[in-house]
Amino acid sequence: MGPGFAVKGGITAALMAEKGITGAKNSLEGEMGMYNLYHRGGYDAAALTADLGKSFEALNFSIKPYPCCGITHPFIDATLALVSEHNIRPDEIYEITAFHGEGSRVLCEPLEVKQKPRNLVDAQFSIPWAVAVAVVKKRVSIADFSEAAIKDKDILGISQKVVPKVDASLNRKAVEPGRVQIITKGGEAYSKQVDNPLGSPLNPMTFDDCVRKFLDCATYSIKHIPSEKLDKVVELIKELERVDDVAEIIGQIG
Repeated sequence: MGPGFAVKGGITAALMAEKGITGAKNSLEGEMGMYNLYHRGGYDAAALTADLGKSFEALNFSIKPYPCCGITHPFIDATLALVSEHNIRPDEIYEITAFHGEGSRVLCEPLEVKQKPRNLVDAQFSIPWAVAVAVVKKRVSIADFSEAAIKDKDILGISQKVVPKVDASLNRKAVEPGRVQIITKGGEAYSKQVDNPLGSPLNPMTFDDCVRKFLDCATYSIKHIPSEKLDKVVELIKELERVDDVAEIIGQIG
């Protein structure tokens, strides 16, 4: 919902500006403006206006394929790849090590809480839980972050085998890479590192990936939406440039 409200605010501001409505002139760089109040003056004004109107940073956004903290996503991708490529079953696993940078430490500590979430938020911000879900379910969806899910004995059994370990080589200013190593009871060791998780600018989701996420989310709508209407929404968005009024899309699910 956070990004949604931000987008709404941006659209509202643009529409108001179009009508000639003005606002505070010093909201960004004033003495009590955002940059001085929240960033203590530590910002580069030139970078903020460079190539204004030519370069659009919004094109570099990420779409989250999984309903949990983006920091967990490299670990999810790595785990899904390992269990798929090597056909690893949960009952074959002896130990899993999640190698992470310093910036990802917050999703690994306190370990007992991250291995055994007390609530949905604990699960959403836990690397051990995300890895365990990927191992057990071989996919990660909304259903895996519910009151029922955090009591799932199969997932809990694996999450308590996930041991986080700091690797300074993975330190990054942006989203850090994740490396997962799975050791089986038979002694085999499999490892994979993901630098650019699915949905990031360098590894974007396809339209079909977005459709799958949309349809999964739609199943949790308070109001039941018939499948034919969902299919119509997908069809309209796929041909968005030819849609005269986007209200037609909202009308399908409103």
